[in-house]
Amino acid sequence: MTTLSGRLGHIAAGAAAALLLAACGATRLPQPITGYTCCNLRDNGGWIFSDNVQDGKLIPAGEPITLTSTKRTYYVYGEFAQRSIGLWDTQSDNSGQVFAWVHRVVVPEDPRPKIAALPPEIRDAIHAAKVVRGMTRQQVLWAVGYPGLDETPNLAGPVWRYWTPKAKKTVDIQFGPDGKVVAISGPPASVQLMSVAP
Repeated sequence: MTTLSGRLGHIAAGAAAALLLAACGATRLPQPITGYTCCNLRDNGGWIFSDNVQDGKLIPAGEPITLTSTKRTYYVYGEFAQRSIGLWDTQSDNSGQVFAWVHRVVVPEDPRPKIAALPPEIRDAIHAAKVVRGMTRQQVLWAVGYPGLDETPNLAGPVWRYWTPKAKKTVDIQFGPDGKVVAISGPPASVQLMSVAP
């Protein structure tokens, strides 16, 4: 199992990789990938990582994004909000899996109208990048993004696991038979980071 310190090491490596990307030629995509951020994402030093540690600057759901280039088998990069961004699949070296993940986080339809139509307590939690009991799987995705595949290989499963920088521990989001959040568990500081008290 990967430790949080190993995951956070990706951030330092990401900064170095950004310099390499600038210095070395990258391959332009035959057609840019354009769309919107699927959900709230985390910007860690100019990178969005597939393991989705709940740390870094928040990129809100629905931000327009354009990806234009790729490097090796796991970097894809472009821009949003008039600044550069890289997407790094830290959990795969297979380009097919990388682009499957990229197409999960860059979606063709802006999610903001659907989020705006939700009940206020759910909508406010999503805008704050928090999880609250009673959320559906889709609402959790909008709020905190996809869990890393190494910790949550099956999105239909009853538990989604997220890493947080608080106490270097995980938070488990548990879904009931109706597909709604019934429990949020982990160290208190980590749970507080990710959730709204019921």
